[in-house]
Amino acid sequence: MILIPAIVFIITISDFMHLLNSDKLYKNKFRSFKYQLEKIGMPVFITSLTTAIGFLSFMFSSLVPLFRFGVITTITIFISLIVIVVLYSFIIEFNINKNIRSNKFLDDLILSFINIKKSQFYILLASFIFLSSLAFTNFRVDNFLTDEINKKSNYIKDISFFDKEFGGIKPVTFIINDNPSRDNLDSLENIILSHNLVIDFSSDFLSKKISQNLNNSQYTIKARMQDIGQVNQRLFLMIY
Repeated sequence: MILIPAIVFIITISDFMHLLNSDKLYKNKFRSFKYQLEKIGMPVFITSLTTAIGFLSFMFSSLVPLFRFGVITTITIFISLIVIVVLYSFIIEFNINKNIRSNKFLDDLILSFINIKKSQFYILLASFIFLSSLAFTNFRVDNFLTDEINKKSNYIKDISFFDKEFGGIKPVTFIINDNPSRDNLDSLENIILSHNLVIDFSSDFLSKKISQNLNNSQYTIKARMQDIGQVNQRLFLMIY
């Protein structure tokens, strides 16, 4: 759900810029509005429609978050389309579009960048490199399950309570196929517990009984870990 504002913003701004790009301005405001909707409005609507159909395909997913993401994004795209059309009508009504066409600020800004001096160019380049380096040094990778949940909801409070008081909310499964001894299994369980994981279930005895007929031993240990979400903590799971 975090992606929805960014997606809608990109789609809305591009559609609105297309509506503002008018090659004819009539004295009659209604005629100008109608001309722009017939020439630009219909392609913009078709573009929004095809984009909405793409997001609507998530409705066929069995995952509830993806289903909601597709529905909300589709509805929001059409609401945004109505908003920008209404906003464009106000621009026509108050003759703001004439001021936009006659404004040379953007052209002057582009020319100033083209005619920039070498000393100023080096200053801008140094600033860009400094800011880029600062961004890379503060870059981090997280994988929190609660990132998509409203921080003010009661649901996040319940998850935080179980994550803190009951050993965690992330399920972890360990599968051993090498027919280890009981001592090795106890050692593995101790290692798991030493990393602040909680063991919920161990299927070693059940698997051993079944494997006598299958000539194959497989041991499963199901545990839970806290929602720490860091890369170095996930490496522990990969190692074991």
